[in-house]
Amino acid sequence: MESYGYATELEYVDDFIPALNPLWIDFSLTLAGVECPKPQGKFRYLELGFGLGNSLTLHASCSEGEFMGNDFIPAHCQHAQKFIAASQSCAQVYEEDFLGFYKRLLQENRKFDYIILHGVWSWVSRENQEVIFEIINHCLDLGGRLCKLQCFSGLGGEIFLATLAKNL
Repeated sequence: MESYGYATELEYVDDFIPALNPLWIDFSLTLAGVECPKPQGKFRYLELGFGLGNSLTLHASCSEGEFMGNDFIPAHCQHAQKFIAASQSCAQVYEEDFLGFYKRLLQENRKFDYIILHGVWSWVSRENQEVIFEIINHCLDLGGRLCKLQCFSGLGGEIFLATLAKNL
């Protein structure tokens, strides 16, 4: 299997991350004194490198937003599709490399109120990190939130690095 600069030797762990919930993100920012503009209509949520899709699917099944995710590993996407069908959530998942997915987002003129990166940053090449920057720069809507949780391979721990409100 062509890896396109991704670490594909291992599947991601089977877990759920409550901190990726858009309501929790907004609540945390409010507690920190950050004023978050409310999205017009349903919010739009994108998770890049969603692992097995547990968090994406559960958040989608409990929220009234549009949820989309992208992951490169076929087993991740297959698991997520089964979970989406079982939960009857509205999440959409794509199995594409980041560059192909970025082109899709531009073609569809997609904008998001939330862009989530959970651990994926440390698993991809510098070239893919640059594509992720382009996705954020072109697809995070005005007032959107970027949530980046970092997971280091082999450590099993998470470090909350940044949650930013983009106000241009």
